[in-house]
Amino acid sequence: MSTKNVLWLTVTVAAASGCGPEGPEPPAPLSVCPTGGPTALPTPTGHCTPGAPLPSYPLLTGPCRLGVSEPQHLLVTTTDFATGALSVGFANPPSVAKNVALGSTDAIPFYHDGLVYLVHRYGFDVMDVLDPCAEFASRGQFPLAAPDVSSSNPQEIAFRSDGLAFVSLFAAPSLAVLDLSKPPREAIVARVDLSAFADADGNPELGLLVACGETLFVTARRLDQSFQRTGDELLIPVDMASCQPYETALAFAGELPRQLRLDPSDPAGQRLLALTTGLERIDLGSGARTWAVDAAAFAAHGMRGYQLQSFALTADGTQAMVAAYRDEEGHRFDAIDIWAVELDGSGAMRKVLGGFNSVERTLEVLGATLWYGDTTIGASGLRAFDLDSDPPLELEGPLSTGLPPYSITAMP
Repeated sequence: MSTKNVLWLTVTVAAASGCGPEGPEPPAPLSVCPTGGPTALPTPTGHCTPGAPLPSYPLLTGPCRLGVSEPQHLLVTTTDFATGALSVGFANPPSVAKNVALGSTDAIPFYHDGLVYLVHRYGFDVMDVLDPCAEFASRGQFPLAAPDVSSSNPQEIAFRSDGLAFVSLFAAPSLAVLDLSKPPREAIVARVDLSAFADADGNPELGLLVACGETLFVTARRLDQSFQRTGDELLIPVDMASCQPYETALAFAGELPRQLRLDPSDPAGQRLLALTTGLERIDLGSGARTWAVDAAAFAAHGMRGYQLQSFALTADGTQAMVAAYRDEEGHRFDAIDIWAVELDGSGAMRKVLGGFNSVERTLEVLGATLWYGDTTIGASGLRAFDLDSDPPLELEGPLSTGLPPYSITAMP
């Protein structure tokens, strides 16, 4: 084990144990087990199998797999930027089990098929697999290094239908392909070369992932060495059977893609809503792209570029709740407001909540409740709001998450 890992484990053990000025906190009881029993790591039926030459663009074989249906809990990574942990938010009644597992200062949570995945990004380059049915016991920590880079900076994880895992790397021009049934240091069984989609620096800056049938779509930011855009950001299709990219990628209509969700108005499950400088509808089956709410509508309310941070959808799919940084005199990027945005084509929107702070995506909607992970100094934690009230009525909060919330995602 490297010195870096020893130091990381030392500081995160302190965080996860709740040690602080008031002494250790008693562990909260856990009742999070979506599958009914301990979950084994996925065992894929194979890895990357060469086949016939690919067509220019995929014919999708099934719906996209993104998010969970009827979520009941929130996975919350937390950090004070010196240590980190994982906490769990409970929807009914609103409550938090703090510090259920170790974390880091840059951990993004994911849930898939009974297991929890923590992707530790820049400088850590590992992924933890945890079992919520065994009190979040570790099922392994998987290194995600890449050739010729000091830090691969992993971003997201997605899965083939048989459990083969694909991880996007921001600092390397490839996807890491993992068989999680293998020992951690032997788990990377292939890499998907996407350098053909890079700009002049040779790196496409890979990020968001969504699996649709047996096709994986990955975003490419295409930035130069000073992190400036060099052209259109792309959505690249990859055949998960052969681990080869298709020739034709889709260009986003807007800039700065930062979040994808399924479009609830598409019964086939092959259309996405993408948050860029607006909200885009992307039909992955046909490749068609249209604005759900264009960039000009957001700009008319003072929201441009990097100000749009994250979004979630109401249960009936008629509205997007969008978190955006303020950009007004005295409040430039130092507070976040939440806007209710109509998805009926009108572009209508109004501010319904405001005055929060966060770093990563901490907005989710569970049923009729909007949850936000607020990092406001002295009042950090999870806040719950009743969307059946106008304006939304705060039900609970801030519910302490131990350390301040960093990133959240929903789970069953």
